[in-house]
Amino acid sequence: MSLSSFAERSFSALTSPRRLLDRLNANPVARAERMHIVRLNLAGRRLRLARLMLLALAINIVALVAEGFPAQIAALTRADPFDVVSLLRLALEFTTLLVVSILFGHNLMVSGLAARLASTGIAREKGARTWEALVLTGIPARRIAIGKWWAAMQVLWVRHRTAIGLRLVLSIWLIVVFVHRELAPAPPMIGIVVVLAFILVVPVITAAFTGALGVISSSIAGSETTAVRINSLIAASAVLLLLGLGCCGAPFLFASVDNVLPLIAGALVFTLIDGGLVGLLVLLLSTEDPAQAATYLAGMGFWMVLFSLITAGALLLAARLLRAQGASRG
Repeated sequence: MSLSSFAERSFSALTSPRRLLDRLNANPVARAERMHIVRLNLAGRRLRLARLMLLALAINIVALVAEGFPAQIAALTRADPFDVVSLLRLALEFTTLLVVSILFGHNLMVSGLAARLASTGIAREKGARTWEALVLTGIPARRIAIGKWWAAMQVLWVRHRTAIGLRLVLSIWLIVVFVHRELAPAPPMIGIVVVLAFILVVPVITAAFTGALGVISSSIAGSETTAVRINSLIAASAVLLLLGLGCCGAPFLFASVDNVLPLIAGALVFTLIDGGLVGLLVLLLSTEDPAQAATYLAGMGFWMVLFSLITAGALLLAARLLRAQGASRG
């Protein structure tokens, strides 16, 4: 399939998302791979991040509320009021950092799991000597590559959709804490809406990106072990390339904008790590310079579009590699 034909089909699918989902779900390779992942529990035990998120949120709320009653708490515990105030402030700061760390960790775990699941699908077929049988079914290479990738995305969504929703709740709470503690003035509503949308979408974009790189690794390798090693090399190279692009583009993107945060230009490439959360911090800490936040959010949108295009290109490249190994052109 040519790049122009692939682009035309992708645009057609985007204009009818229901039809796109139906085609992806009807893919026999995706159904078989998803059943294999679930049956053998290849995704490992379900991460309990949702419970951890709720626990951190509850402790943070209790610490913030308790800050309003230091005298009563001091009288109840017979402690020095100054010590009580210091302890409550420390507890609130610690739990706020814990919330931020959990959000970063969740995005990285989802991205890593997507890469691991997608990088073993095709390589496992080769190692188990079932690749020839799959090729003889006549399923096009493009459907094989997309099917293996889509199965990993489905498993990830089932496991982490609750946690992704909680990301939104925790992010809104961070805004409340910053504004209540007067660490930052309230940002404009349009900025909050945009950055919260990014916070929800970023884990999906990064998981799709790393999963597509995993499919390329699986297409190249002849065994699961080799696929994992190749995927690590490809992922490291991609991260270094994106970091380089971000650093090179920084002088042009921020030539007319006063920086509020150190190395703000380099934060554009944090879209891969958790650009939504970084965008929230930029929005909260640059309210006195709206151009700063607007430039960052525009840059993050650019990176997300770039990652989406790379994902599509990676799946197209994987299909070409599979055609070279005997899969049908379709």
